[in-house]
Amino acid sequence: MATVSLLTGSVLERMRERTRQAREEMATQLFGHEAEEAAMSAAAAAGRSRTIIVPEKPCDLSKTAAAAELVAWLEKESFRVEWEKRSRPEQDASMALMIEWPMPETPGV
Repeated sequence: MATVSLLTGSVLERMRERTRQAREEMATQLFGHEAEEAAMSAAAAAGRSRTIIVPEKPCDLSKTAAAAELVAWLEKESFRVEWEKRSRPEQDASMALMIEWPMPETPGV
């Protein structure tokens, strides 16, 4: 008896769309301007010049609309941003967003 894959045609497309929607929802919650500004402020108050935003669940949110909007805003504000792949063998890889605000060089120090 031949087996038929359930991951073809419309079933595959529905799973892709569900995944895309779930990632967009997670990204919208994680990458809001207020949330990021609070995270950066907390890092700065601790003397750091960067913060790293990691999704709670291991997945790649870097290609979402919310991530693109946040990165565009941060770059416009002259922050340095970089996506960093994080993975563990038993989970899907996730992409962490590193946001950095380099400190100006202090002459004579």
